[in-house]
Amino acid sequence: MTEVAVHDLTRTYPGRPPVPALRGVDLELPSGSLTAVLGPSGCGKTTLLRILAGFDRPDGGTVAFDGDEVSSQTRALPPERRRVGIVPQEGALFPHLDVGANVAFGLPRRERGRGRRTGRVAEVLELVGLSGFERRRAHELSGGQQQRVALARALAPHPALVLLDEPFTALDAGLRGTLRADVSATLAAAGATALLVTHDQAEALSMADHLAVMRAGRIVQSGPPADVYHRPADVQVATFLGEAVLIPGRAGAAGVTCALGVVAVADDSPGPASGDVTVCLRPEQVVRADDARVKATVVHTSYHGHDALLELDVAGQAVAARWASTTLPHPGEEVGVTVTGTAVTFAP
Repeated sequence: MTEVAVHDLTRTYPGRPPVPALRGVDLELPSGSLTAVLGPSGCGKTTLLRILAGFDRPDGGTVAFDGDEVSSQTRALPPERRRVGIVPQEGALFPHLDVGANVAFGLPRRERGRGRRTGRVAEVLELVGLSGFERRRAHELSGGQQQRVALARALAPHPALVLLDEPFTALDAGLRGTLRADVSATLAAAGATALLVTHDQAEALSMADHLAVMRAGRIVQSGPPADVYHRPADVQVATFLGEAVLIPGRAGAAGVTCALGVVAVADDSPGPASGDVTVCLRPEQVVRADDARVKATVVHTSYHGHDALLELDVAGQAVAARWASTTLPHPGEEVGVTVTGTAVTFAP
């Protein structure tokens, strides 16, 4: 297992004007953890991945594996000496090789002798749930199976770091959910330190031990996924990670007063302790309580099967609520609502 430390990483691509891709990125990947870097297209995720892999060099800052620098302005360890495994977007298997040969391709040349190769190939294929698939060809595999082979190939040489470059993009929604869980379990069983680059919020939140949100070349917030989701650093992080209820309020000693009543505020909320604020909640915190003093009118219901997202009108404020889909009120119906948990506030 390997601890990876990125410090003050900068990278600007030449052009007119120059394009700054990374602007002082600091990030730590704890040993044996899966860290997800989440951000919109163009925020610098791929540049960060390429520098970690050794495919690109930073203009400033350092990358260290277990304290040993592999990237800096004066040192650039080549990719083949970094012990980094990569799982690309669509598997990228060699079509002329069978599964066993594809997996063995990731092993050092000295370990490609048939006897030693077969043992390690069988071991990692069992780890990804594909025992007995050694003689299959890429065209005989489903998309999910191809991604498992790509993961096995990345894990075969006992890498210091596994990089996953949006590996589930090409798969259908049902398969993505299953494969995410399987890949997370496989990486944990292998004790691998891994970095997942993605723009899919559900993917990052469900898979990662640690989440870093990236915007315009910077890490704007990092921490456990639940903390980042429920305690966003700013409004942009809040809305990027999912639906957010944003309404005006007034902070005071008792909490924050808004259209939803008096709501408790998290201790580490970035907003001012008193005065006008923007109140931030998640839709699942707005729950139905028919005997509540706060009343809401249902404006619209968006049905998603397992739950539904409702648009409510609360004293003229638009409020989103996520409720179970078993019993839903109809548009125009009045319901009582209350808030569970605490809110985060921001300066208005």
